[in-house]
Amino acid sequence: MAPPSKTLKTKYDADLSWITMPVSVGLIVAEPIFWMLIATPLGFHVADLLLWTCLVPRLCSMHIISATNSFSHVYGDRPYCGNGRAPYADCMATNNLWVALVGGGEGWHNNHHAFALSSRHGMLWYEFDWCWLLLRLLAELGLVWDMIEVTDEVRLAKRDPSVMMQFENKYIVRYKREEKKV
Repeated sequence: MAPPSKTLKTKYDADLSWITMPVSVGLIVAEPIFWMLIATPLGFHVADLLLWTCLVPRLCSMHIISATNSFSHVYGDRPYCGNGRAPYADCMATNNLWVALVGGGEGWHNNHHAFALSSRHGMLWYEFDWCWLLLRLLAELGLVWDMIEVTDEVRLAKRDPSVMMQFENKYIVRYKREEKKV
């Protein structure tokens, strides 16, 4: 038997071993250079295009990620895990409305920790999750598939930490990719 390959492969056998630290840094440096080169031909001032295409989006995404990893571990409620309750007694993740609205649903962080495989973080009708809505739209268009979600039975069950233990199968795969026959 051949030794396992050290290349990182996806389930579609795409070789991702080329994604190394120098390549990542190169892409981060190349993006502003790209915008600087095309700014004038597009009729924009270089500084304006750099500000609105590179700096502002990066700054906003950094702050949203920081808010998720700080506020959503301190302020909010813990309906599924944490507060000394099984199965994740030490989990500090909380559901935070304000982070969820700005972060696309990632503020429903306790839900995410309890059901980590689910692409849907907002479980109840009032837990707005616009990233999940965008994923569903992309799935309807055939651009995203094999989305793992919590079953409706689990999602609509009483919010209790033991809910995770009550169900044998918590997840369902929707928008399955159809294999093309050759």
